[in-house]
This record gives sequence, structure tokens and C-alpha cells, in this order.
Amino acid sequence: MVEHNRESGVVVIGADVTMEGTVVRETRLGGDGAWGRGMHVQISPETGRRSNATVRSCTFEGNLQVGFAVADADASLESSIVRGTQSLPDGTFGDGIAVVFVQQPPTLSVSGSRVEGNARAGLANFGGVARVGTTIFECNAFALDAETYHDGSPSFEDLGGNTCGCSGASEACKSLSSQLEAPDPLVSGPVP
Repeated sequence: MVEHNRESGVVVIGADVTMEGTVVRETRLGGDGAWGRGMHVQISPETGRRSNATVRSCTFEGNLQVGFAVADADASLESSIVRGTQSLPDGTFGDGIAVVFVQQPPTLSVSGSRVEGNARAGLANFGGVARVGTTIFECNAFALDAETYHDGSPSFEDLGGNTCGCSGASEACKSLSSQLEAPDPLVSGPVP
């Protein structure tokens, strides 16, 4: 259980990690009013080493800004729940999952998971590659968002078995562009 942290619950920068059976809950703003993310996986700007995260049977609940974020890194989210991500106090963000291209294309695979009740997008793809299968998107402001960002074109690959909707009403899982703002990486700088 990782709960009531400030800024970020779990951060992976320039490393490989496997995380299983963990609950990351109610991450709050940092002292400077930043973030509140559940888990953040990104490249190391100092070394250029990409992170690779495998996350299984985890729950990300009631975090701020983004429940699970991947920036210029590779990640898989399996048999997990991302729910109740809240907007920041100024009303921005609130994405369950965000994939963000900063300098290199990020990749994310989501399978057998549930993404529900997030204030903004269930999955927001800012110029990355997202592969999604057997995942339920339930009662998010909208299920899938795709935005071109920093010269990266978003790509969604539907692996089948996905459902979208709310309160028993089902609809086709389609990505749309809502001109959303992308979350910044936690650590920035030029990648070598």
C-alpha cells in the first residue's frame, strides 16, 4: 500500500521495474502545488536510459492529475484497476492513464484491466503508441483521447475485447481528439 504521498506515489526514472499486487492511493499535491500522480515511468534525461515497467494486479485509486503515466518509456499494465483520478484544483487533467511523447516515442500495453470514473480521459495518448486489449473503460469523462504532441503522432492498436460506456450503456471504443493539455515529465532536460 502506497497512500497519501505528495507529488508522486511511485516514480521510475531510467530503470526497469516489475510491480505486483500494490495499491497506490490518494497521492496529493506537492508543496509547490505540483502533480499528485499515482505512478510515473519515464526516461532518464541524465543518461538517456529508457525505463521499462511491468505492472500487474495493481490498483491506482483517487490520485490527482494522472493515475498511471508513461513518458518516453515502455510499460505494460496488466490485470489492474485505474479509477477515480481527480482533476487538479484548477480543473485541469484527471486522466486515468497518460502516455506522453517528449523526445522519444513511449509505448504502453494495457490488458485485462479496468479504467473507471476518471475525471478526464480513461487513456490519454499524447504522441505515443498504446496497445489495448480486454480492458473495460467505464464512466470516464471519455474513454480514449489521441493528441499529436512534440512531433509524435498517437497510435492506438485495438487488441480486441475492449468495452466502453457507463452505467450499463455500451458504446464503441473510439479515440477522439479534444485538444487536451499533456502532463509534463517529472524530470526534464535534454536526453543524451
